[in-house]
Amino acid sequence: MTVFQGIASRKAAMAGVMLLALCAGCSRQGAPPSGGAPAKHKPAPGVKQLVDEGKKLLMDGRKSQAVEVLTRAIAQDPKYKDAYSWRAVALSEIGRPQDALADYTKAIELDPNDAYLYDQRSMLYRNVLRDKEKAEADKEKAFALRERQRDTIRDNVDRARNSKNAKPGSAGGGQSARNGDGKKTKR
Repeated sequence: MTVFQGIASRKAAMAGVMLLALCAGCSRQGAPPSGGAPAKHKPAPGVKQLVDEGKKLLMDGRKSQAVEVLTRAIAQDPKYKDAYSWRAVALSEIGRPQDALADYTKAIELDPNDAYLYDQRSMLYRNVLRDKEKAEADKEKAFALRERQRDTIRDNVDRARNSKNAKPGSAGGGQSARNGDGKKTKR
């Protein structure tokens, strides 16, 4: 192995460790990720397809039809935040900002750790409802959530690096221990 191949393989290994660290907080089935976020809600059968259809209608400019389809999705699964957030977009675009606000608020209730939802509601407050105080409060909340997510990622990366650098047989490794006279003994 050449020096360059060795460097490349170490870089690849570190990239893999960092990727694992980034995913460590969010990949545990049924358990909240670091930071106390609720486990991601899996939509009822057929609901994701309805939301995708609603998004397509919205992008095609058929906003009222998008609202109808997204309302059906919500009726089938009232805990699926994406249906509320997309319906909020459609409602805002057809001139129903109060209904859009209610949908953003419901989506935030379902996932209070989603910074994007606070950003969207902030824009609605600022640009349509002209409530700068509430807009600023939502912007600050989104910023704080992103900072917490960055801290969680940094902690996960640090943990991954430390576990990679830990030597087998070191304290807590369960391999060996030193007795009172300094000699290693098996546990």
